[in-house]
Amino acid sequence: MCILIHHTPETVFTDEVLQDFYTHNSDGFGACWGDGDKVHVLKHVGSVEDIITLYNDHVKGKECIIHFRMKTHGDIDYENCHPYHITGNIVTGN
Repeated sequence: MCILIHHTPETVFTDEVLQDFYTHNSDGFGACWGDGDKVHVLKHVGSVEDIITLYNDHVKGKECIIHFRMKTHGDIDYENCHPYHITGNIVTGN
């Protein structure tokens, strides 16, 4: 099962916690957050070291949704990594 997290600005995940999430759900990482009138979507399929860097550089300190994927169907690739843009500023985390 995937991990879906509501991340508050006060939340701080250590490298060890991110490693634990990744160990159980290593098939993709994604995050989305609002900034005024724009919704930002960050997705990555790769190493835990890359995900830790992305988290620290782009996610930490923001209110956002984080998704760690566990493949149930489809390829392990960027296209199947959550979150998805539905239309405009509408995004789904799962």
